[in-house]
Amino acid sequence: MTTDDRVNFEDAWDGSETPATISCEQIQSVLLAWMARELGANTSALVREHLRHCATCQAEMQEVAATLELLRDGDPAYNAPPTLAEYRRQRIIWAWAHPFLDWCVLWHRWISLIAAILALLLAFHLLRGWSVFAPPPPDGIPVTIGTDNHE
Repeated sequence: MTTDDRVNFEDAWDGSETPATISCEQIQSVLLAWMARELGANTSALVREHLRHCATCQAEMQEVAATLELLRDGDPAYNAPPTLAEYRRQRIIWAWAHPFLDWCVLWHRWISLIAAILALLLAFHLLRGWSVFAPPPPDGIPVTIGTDNHE
């Protein structure tokens, strides 16, 4: 969310007290920008005044501060490979240039399975007329061998 998308509090507050029309949701929507010192003087004062009186927003602010602290510290034991960003950049460029191939790479197992099933069905369909799968022909013309009863 950019600063322009947020609610403009500066017109709604004269600095005397926390207005009742400003909700906790509105304050929490600008909390990160307030902590990054991106808000104007009046809006910052409004957020500070609201935080003095609202336990819910204080808890939210402490949670955001703890999250920012974790992000700042990071894990010193973890060193990302230096080529990771370049590999990802090349992968995104390739996926953008070849969307169908990228889709095939992502779904290659399912595509292979479906292709194998279709190949088997086609083979059975084509071989159905051959004697391998056809029922055997009848045993020829029935012949009776024996004596005639012509006397």
